[in-house]
Amino acid sequence: MSLIHEALKKLERRRHGYTAQTLPAGGGPGKKRGKSRLIAPIVLLTLFLAFTAAALYFSRGGGGGGGRGGRLAFLRKSPIESVREAMRKTREAQVKGPSKSQGALQTPRPAEPASFSGHNARGLSLFKSGEFQTAAVEFKAALDAATDENPALKGVALNNLGMAYMAMDDAALAEESFKEALRLKPDYPQALNNYGTLLSKKGDRKKALALFKRAVQADKNYAEAHLNLAILHEKDDMIEDALTHYGIFLDLNALKPAGEQHEKTEEVRKKTRILKTSILFKTGG
Repeated sequence: MSLIHEALKKLERRRHGYTAQTLPAGGGPGKKRGKSRLIAPIVLLTLFLAFTAAALYFSRGGGGGGGRGGRLAFLRKSPIESVREAMRKTREAQVKGPSKSQGALQTPRPAEPASFSGHNARGLSLFKSGEFQTAAVEFKAALDAATDENPALKGVALNNLGMAYMAMDDAALAEESFKEALRLKPDYPQALNNYGTLLSKKGDRKKALALFKRAVQADKNYAEAHLNLAILHEKDDMIEDALTHYGIFLDLNALKPAGEQHEKTEEVRKKTRILKTSILFKTGG
């Protein structure tokens, strides 16, 4: 602090000297020159005081410099260099973007999953037009789009994939698909019915009959399963059971609009009349 007092005393002596030399009696231009000459020492003193205070602050551990070298590093740089370094760091921060501490901003958004309904709908459309191989590709995509948290959707995709394989006469892959669908959803009527149809074509009528029964138990209004049950009962010469399920099929089908009725509706009506007639002849009624 002795340095500060000494500087103040010198400033006071200079101020009196400048006033005596430059201020003539009555004022005038000399007064303005005296004031302008006072600016330089005041500025120098201000800078000196600011510099000294900053040096004391950092030498006592202020500013979080992290060590003597870090605290006093700024003393070795000119003010212009310090400003340039600050500007450089600002530009680098803008280029790099958010820091790692802002994890929520850096977390990439997960890719949107492919639409299950879109792939499944395209697969069904292709299947109806006879493009079974391309339909299978869409059903596989629908299967991939379905999440593990929703096994019902996976079951739908597997059932439809099994239908496509069955249409391509690939019984092994079709059976694998139906089994997996039923593993995910044991009471899935469509998968039970389709798997039963596959086994019936392979000649395993006993297993097929059990699957058709499970299908109508799961959904008593499932007309297609009733039709398949009736066909197997007829082949096993169980005419009354066949007529029962043919009748249920016709009743359920009659509830649908004319354009949505099953393609075998008229064929089943004729078959029912023939079977009823045969029973009358057998019983002599």
